[in-house]
Amino acid sequence: VQEYEGQPVLTWWQDPLIAGGQSNAGEVIMNSSYRQIAVVRAGNGYQPDLHEFQITSQDTALITVYTGIDCNLSALGGPRDGAVADTLLQEIDLRTGLVMFEWHSLDHVALSDSYAAPFPGTQTTPFDYFHINSIDVEQDGDLLVGSRNTWAAYDVDPHTGQVRWQLGGKHS
Repeated sequence: VQEYEGQPVLTWWQDPLIAGGQSNAGEVIMNSSYRQIAVVRAGNGYQPDLHEFQITSQDTALITVYTGIDCNLSALGGPRDGAVADTLLQEIDLRTGLVMFEWHSLDHVALSDSYAAPFPGTQTTPFDYFHINSIDVEQDGDLLVGSRNTWAAYDVDPHTGQVRWQLGGKHS
């Protein structure tokens, strides 16, 4: 249960979600009469995952995304022709569906910060070095991003994407 446009709503992640001519993952928003009032999709060609769907007080949504990208993991003891999960978050404008902000863990956190092993490290099962678990909006507007596999929480500037500080992990 969350709040959208000042009203209580029920929300969930669904895959596949068939709506608007599309059959891929999405987030559903239902009103108190159990009528669908919105379907939220990830932007920029991504699929949302089930870890986070948080409606903000600005009627935007914070969602999480996992996507595999090719990566040489040999420096970590993994496969040279491997793949890593690029874990990211997006802030989506609920009225327009536009991506307002996008943050990629790979741009800010080193693969070597992970406590996970780089196996199997393939496109079908990429090295999940970060594994985003949660996002929270702090009182100052910064985003607090929780990572399972680096054993840390990161304070992220919602304008620049820079990590201001981290609690836990290898560089607390």
